[in-house]
Amino acid sequence: MKNMFGAIGVAAGTVLLAAGLASAAGVNDATVNVPFSFIVGERELPAGNYVVKEIANTAGVVALENADAHQYATALTIPSETDEQPAAPVLVFQKFNDHYFLAHVSAPDGSTRDVVLTPAIMHREIAESATHNAN
Repeated sequence: MKNMFGAIGVAAGTVLLAAGLASAAGVNDATVNVPFSFIVGERELPAGNYVVKEIANTAGVVALENADAHQYATALTIPSETDEQPAAPVLVFQKFNDHYFLAHVSAPDGSTRDVVLTPAIMHREIAESATHNAN
């Protein structure tokens, strides 16, 4: 059996967030254009423009909302460290079995958040998103 981690494209896609946002709380109301469909939790979201927010009074929950398609998903994140401080907020995706997963959110204020992803989690989320999209 091939190494499952070989199938993961680390940082398979990076998307810079448009719109100025620099707040002490990190990512709040930034807009991003994601040119491919991607999975966040149990939802597969279509390509499009998304508003990215940190949910107030929660422990690291990031929300993405597509106003055009009325799509919404949240991800539980954990703080991470990086030596780089982007000029604009950045979303990073991992590719696994032809699906993209939100993996990392960075803000210009230096705050960075990771979505915990493992092959087992990604397999489960692919199955759950297929079930969710079928309903």
